[in-house]
Amino acid sequence: MIEFPYKIEQCVWELTPRLGKDWSPPAWRAAGDGGEMTVGECLRVAEQLIEQGCRQVTLVGDELFGYEGWDRIARRLDDAGIRVDAVTGGM
Repeated sequence: MIEFPYKIEQCVWELTPRLGKDWSPPAWRAAGDGGEMTVGECLRVAEQLIEQGCRQVTLVGDELFGYEGWDRIARRLDDAGIRVDAVTGGM
C-alpha cells in the first residue's frame, strides 16, 4: 500500500450507480460490466480504509440496498469501529 502524509477521516463511497430495475442512465449501460466492484474488491477497499484510520464512511448509490453485499461491507466497517451511514434513493 502507498503511504501518504494525509489521513482519510471521512469517506463517501458510491457502491452502485444503479437507479432502478426498469431503467438506467447511459453511463451505467456503457460500462458493460455495470461499473461496480465485486464484494471481494469492496471488502479489500474496506480493509484499506480501516488501515488508514478512517472514522466515518457514508455508503451511497441511488439503489444502494440493491447492491448485493452492501450489508457485508457495512458490517466489516462497523466491526472495525467505523461509523457507517447509508444514503439511498428510496426505491
